[in-house]
Amino acid sequence: MRSEAGFTLIELLIAVAILAVGLIGTLSMHSTALQADSFAQRTTSASGVARAAMDELLSRPGSDVLFRTATVNPAPGDTFDLDPQSIATTLAVQGITYSATIQVFPNAVVNGTSITDLTALVLTVVGNDVSSIAPPRTVTLTELKRAL
Repeated sequence: MRSEAGFTLIELLIAVAILAVGLIGTLSMHSTALQADSFAQRTTSASGVARAAMDELLSRPGSDVLFRTATVNPAPGDTFDLDPQSIATTLAVQGITYSATIQVFPNAVVNGTSITDLTALVLTVVGNDVSSIAPPRTVTLTELKRAL
């Protein structure tokens, strides 16, 4: 009798099925990781735009009229120009368009006490990616500025 070495067709089909299940799981994890990376990138970009805008506000002198004038209607606030070099008030970064609003509260209240010459600034930046079904990213920063 002949001794035949090798795999039967059934054994080969079972091995391919096990391999396919493993590959499907790996591809699913890869897809989830790409979505998480995209979310993190949008959040980091929105945070960077918001921080840069707030730093620009805080670099203004304390005597700036902005710090002495309350926002007439605190919600949603006044539009803040993210791109002063152009006519647009929005800023596009990596295909996402950011817009910002600012709320100004002179004589800010801290621990229940109104403090003269202390202004609270609330800056809200919204990043909207029109090419994506992802919801807009919103970052809100609150800072205090002393007007001297």
